Amino acid sequence: MSEEYHELGTRDDLVAWTRRLLPDPYAYPATSGSTYDEDIRRFEWAARPLWAVFSLMASGEYDEKDVAPFIRRVHDGLEPAGPLAFPEPTLPRRQIIVEMEVFGYGLLVCAEDLLSRLSAAERDRLVAWLNLANGVELPWGGWFCSRALVNAGLAAAGLPYDAERLALDLRSIESMYAGGGWYENGRPFQRDHYIGLSFHFVLLLLRCFAPEVCPLPEEPARAAEFEADYLPWFDRQGRSVPFGRSIFYRFGHACFWAAEALTGMHERPLDEVKRLVMQNLRWWHDHLEELANPLAPGYGYPNLALVEDYCSPASPLRALRSLVLLALPSEDEFWRVDEKDPEREAVRVEEGPGVLAVSGPHHSYLLSASQFGGPSVWGGMSRYGKLCYSSAFGWNVSRDVCGLSYFAADSCLALSVAGLDQYVSRDRIDMGEVRPGFAHTLWRYASIAQVETWL
Repeated sequence: MSEEYHELGTRDDLVAWTRRLLPDPYAYPATSGSTYDEDIRRFEWAARPLWAVFSLMASGEYDEKDVAPFIRRVHDGLEPAGPLAFPEPTLPRRQIIVEMEVFGYGLLVCAEDLLSRLSAAERDRLVAWLNLANGVELPWGGWFCSRALVNAGLAAAGLPYDAERLALDLRSIESMYAGGGWYENGRPFQRDHYIGLSFHFVLLLLRCFAPEVCPLPEEPARAAEFEADYLPWFDRQGRSVPFGRSIFYRFGHACFWAAEALTGMHERPLDEVKRLVMQNLRWWHDHLEELANPLAPGYGYPNLALVEDYCSPASPLRALRSLVLLALPSEDEFWRVDEKDPEREAVRVEEGPGVLAVSGPHHSYLLSASQFGGPSVWGGMSRYGKLCYSSAFGWNVSRDVCGLSYFAADSCLALSVAGLDQYVSRDRIDMGEVRPGFAHTLWRYASIAQVETWL
């Protein structure tokens, strides 16, 4: 696309960049697989861009040509006998529910515009299809946020929904609260970017746009606590620290700040929130590889060695959650306020995720003491087991445990049984604590070795 854009200083700049990022919803690049079926991957490719599309529609300020291809794809998806019909969620195909959540968002922020584009039969089909999510058992974790958003969107739009299921899901989410603004995503506990990207992102939307069915009176205070811990995970240049799962969402890490700006629920001044989200978008704007699919799986560059088993070519499009900013019309205060870089603590003790967060002039980094990936997380020793994670320096991912040249021994202690060319780094942690000035960990290599580490 030849349209000029600048350094993402205005809403128009962001709209222009969004046009470069939005894919053709019909041109799924079947370049790699995932743990779920291809029809779900193709649906994911069409659904995830709707975070940006529905936000444009919510603002009332958009070019129809940016929206039309995706609305046409929604029409195709609501044709039951059609080849592009939206797939139906079942227990083994519950990934579909994660993609359904964007329709809950659409029903919260642009229901009138969205529904007016559908026939009566299509509206009925949309409602029936979304309600199928209520009959599927979900794993413990952020999945419940997705279904809560679906039901809240239906409720806010005055459409049939499962009130009992919504109440149960909100109670389940509440049981995952670990204190200090942090939720627990899965077991063993994982507290990383996902807590802002999934839990707080969704709960802020629910608190703002569906207060009658999702009152959530504690969410603004919890988000404020999380905000204080999350700030040093972003450096002054706008980079986030790549730590934990799903780092291939890239600027999706900033969607917490975007949700704060959209909902008006932020403890920090708006000029600082704007700086945090826009600086992150700006960095990725300048560094994304300009390929046919700029959000191809990877991080700083396309890299299938980095991704997890549930990552498809469409998965990184979840980054577009940060573009909920586009729901703010051009006259909104967010676009007029001057950005201000927030003051940062040199070192912050963060007991929730078990890290010492260090903010320096050139990068931010986390000294990690408590978290480990466990067998359910692909590459867990690389994603969670290293001793330090930096916004400036990437980390290596192990390709094998056999042979030191294949094992990523950066920023870690690597152990090997004598006589075997096999390696392991910090995995299961028996005890981890962070205190002013140090992080302390007690961990083991099965029953062979126990290690005590101070950072």
